Amino acid sequence: MKKILYIISLPLMIFASGPEVVGPELMIETASMDQDGKSLSLSIVQLDGSSVTLTDGSSYTIQLEDRVKSSGWIGNASEVDVQDTKDGSAYPLIITNKVTGTSVRAVLVGPESGSSGS
Repeated sequence: MKKILYIISLPLMIFASGPEVVGPELMIETASMDQDGKSLSLSIVQLDGSSVTLTDGSSYTIQLEDRVKSSGWIGNASEVDVQDTKDGSAYPLIITNKVTGTSVRAVLVGPESGSSGS
């Protein structure tokens, strides 16, 4: 009976897990990308989650596997934190939505800052 209960509850346990935790080996060299101490927020989120634009004008393409998460984000509603893992991967940045607690892998594709020279 315990085996049957475990097998039935296994899919629920997978989906019920908390925010994704990144192992320490992945986060060895991280740096906050906040400019001038200002908090960054989502400005535009594509419906399919393929890209996001932040309030500083920076645009990011989201890793395919993470687009399900970012497609649920709401523009103009959430502060985010951007971390550079410096791990050499194709998607070296981790964007964390502070409201939902979810994180996605991304790559910068637009200007780093919407306000140049300020």
